[in-house]
Parts: sequence; structure tokens; C-alpha cells
Amino acid sequence: MTRCSAITFPLSFRHDAPGHPECQERLDAMLPVLPSDLPLCSATPASREDVERIHDPHYLRWLEQRCTDTPSVSYLDRDTYITPYSFVTALHAAGAAVAAGERALDGGHCLSLTRPPGHHAERDRAMGFCLFNNAAIAAMHALECVDRVATVDWDVHHGNGTQHAFYRNDRVLYCSVHQKGIFPYSGSIGETGASAGRGYTITFRSLQEQPLGIIS
Repeated sequence: MTRCSAITFPLSFRHDAPGHPECQERLDAMLPVLPSDLPLCSATPASREDVERIHDPHYLRWLEQRCTDTPSVSYLDRDTYITPYSFVTALHAAGAAVAAGERALDGGHCLSLTRPPGHHAERDRAMGFCLFNNAAIAAMHALECVDRVATVDWDVHHGNGTQHAFYRNDRVLYCSVHQKGIFPYSGSIGETGASAGRGYTITFRSLQEQPLGIIS
């Protein structure tokens, strides 16, 4: 039987704004329903080198300083908040994604159960609850060991940040399944990649008014 495990970060509650759609309650509701025999490990932070393969170093320094200067909770935009611990928490979330990818390369299955989420974060900005683009960081890390990576993004919202990270890259196939006409209002069927990456972006948009799945 193929091995399966999960990675989480117990201190993610320090990045929390109770009542916000992206809060610690999301993770707290998930962990108790995991199989009792599922190995659960604690995340370690992603390296700066891994994060800077996707994000501008100036953005990292700016975000770290903003978190340091935040006394409790502040907002980077109308959706995305930070606390004094958000930078460290985001590094651990990215690190969990990297570790999950490494376990997949070793032949196992691994769930990265951490927050904040990642697929909206762009190279030089936070967006849509996301500080770092965890999936993109993990995919780029995996490319050190393999020739190609496929990222399947199943979410009610289009993963604009992950798509943009690899839009001109022919080593990453990005597939997104999302709902049409909602935040971030991107991910049309005509967005298929550019230059060497043309044809390596595939989007499926539901025309339904009801959400496809979990809100990112």
C-alpha cells in the first residue's frame, strides 16, 4: 500500500483573525477528522532560497517588516490580513508544501494541512488571503529533481498567482478548475500560456452560480 502522511504547523493559530473567512477554525475543523493512524508531522520553514525562486526578495523584506511592525492584526488589502507572526507562519506553510512534494517524489502521498493558503499570491504582492504561493514554491523546488511538474488547482477561485508564476514555463503544466465571474476575475479559457509556456496552462470554468468547492 502506498504510504500516506500529513504535515501541519501547530503554531498557525498565531496567524489568525477570528471571524475572518480564512481563520484558524478552518484547520481546527479538519484535523480531528483525519484517520487516527495517519502519520502527522510538523512543518519546518521553507528556505529563503526556495521562496525567492517565486517571490521578489524586496517583497519578502517588506512583508517581514510589515509583520514586525504590526501590533495585533492589520490588513495588506481588503481581504488579506497579517499578525506579528504571519511571516514565520507563511514560511512554515510554504515549507510544508515543499516537504509534501519531496515525499511525493519518494513515492508517498502527503497532505499539506497548513495556513495561510497560497495560490493567489503574486511575485511581489499578497492577495486573496495568501502571503506566499505555497504550491508554486513547492513546484519550483521539485524541478531541481525532475524535468516536469503538473499542478492541478481545484478551487472555487482561479489560482492567478500560481498560473502567472509558470505562464512562460514549459516545465510546469498548470491546470485550474474554478467558478466563472468571481474573484480574482481571471482564468479564462483563452489563457493558455505564453512563449515557451504556450499550451502549458489549462483552465476549466464552471458557468454555475453555485460554488464548485472549497473557498480558497
